[in-house]
Amino acid sequence: MTIAAQIARARFLFERGDFLPILVLVVAVQGTVLVSQSIAVLLLDTATIGKIRLFESMISIGVLVAGFGAPALAIREMAAHENADKRGEMLRNLLILPVLGAVIICLAALTATLLGAKWIAPLRDVLFASSLLLVAINLVRMASAVAQGLVVVRHVYIWVIAGAFLAAILQIAGAASGSISGWIGGRLLGELALLLAMLFAMRPYFPNIKWRQRLHLSLLFSTMLRATIVNAGLIVRMLADGAPILLLGGMLAGVGPAATSEDVGHFGIATLILTACLLPLSVMSQRALPLIATATKQQQTATVKIFRRQIFLAGLFIGVIMGCLLTLLHLVDNGQRDMALMAGMALMLTIPMKAVASGIGTIMLANAELKLPVWITTIELICILAVFACLGSINAVWASVIAVIAGSSVSLISFMLFFNLRRAKGTI
Repeated sequence: MTIAAQIARARFLFERGDFLPILVLVVAVQGTVLVSQSIAVLLLDTATIGKIRLFESMISIGVLVAGFGAPALAIREMAAHENADKRGEMLRNLLILPVLGAVIICLAALTATLLGAKWIAPLRDVLFASSLLLVAINLVRMASAVAQGLVVVRHVYIWVIAGAFLAAILQIAGAASGSISGWIGGRLLGELALLLAMLFAMRPYFPNIKWRQRLHLSLLFSTMLRATIVNAGLIVRMLADGAPILLLGGMLAGVGPAATSEDVGHFGIATLILTACLLPLSVMSQRALPLIATATKQQQTATVKIFRRQIFLAGLFIGVIMGCLLTLLHLVDNGQRDMALMAGMALMLTIPMKAVASGIGTIMLANAELKLPVWITTIELICILAVFACLGSINAVWASVIAVIAGSSVSLISFMLFFNLRRAKGTI
């Protein structure tokens, strides 16, 4: 077999099923800045790194709020509308939302500046560049969503890798200046480079947008409402995932057991292990969403496959991670139990529950059932807060673990209950 044939076969195996290309896309779009920050740690002093982390934390919240949920909704909308003109009009409305969101945030920040709010101080001098960065990041995520919705990821991911590599270089170059302004400039140029690479790769597939066509305000407001509901779900999901460690850090004083900085660190490591295991599930859900959205209600096979694949993947990761953790437990501290690793092992129990809940949530989103997942995630958040508050007499790390397991259980039961009710009524 020639080298060219071997390369072609390797590429075929890599692209089969679209799982690995989508994983590459997600990592390139959302993970490049993490790599850049990690390298920047070697170049900058601690104070500057602290400013960058503070800025990025505020930007991550701003991206979610300013995006209006448009990137998350775009996958479903591009898949559900087969008519080219309809797709173009829908995409135009979705592209308007991040720009509108950035303008609203910018106006709010200017108002806060005039009122003398202290929280706006880190962004006061770079407000305009930060607003442009919010738009750029959301447009990159929008392009990623369109590629997934149109099922063309395998045709664009190589260009995305190249764009991400260039973006990382620009971000590191900006960080090398040693100032927060330099980092923001490099970050902005990096996102624009990644966006241009994605748009160049998607030229043959990108829906034709008729910008001169009259804007239908009713459709725009309808899109904004549905996107806002999706965004609310993402925000509540972020709160539910972050609640235990925020509570450990003393976000609500007097709620739950007293925690030390070591407790926060142990549980933080455990959640990093859990997050790594959940990334493939997230990729699989994004891959399945356009397929389910385009399927008819009679095509139940697709939904069954989603459950089987996610449960299989969850079981596989539990086995691998459990084996690694048990090995580490034997090697670390002469075989003594390490709190972080034990907590990580306990959190592995939630993976099957989160896998099934994620599958059901994906099916609901594909069928335009947007409000119910928000309420279910809210119930999960309330359960986590309640359990944590009631376990004041036990170790703080284990209180957090129990709260996460309880919240995941409640979420799974709620998803399965309401999913079966919706199926019985024929709405899903």
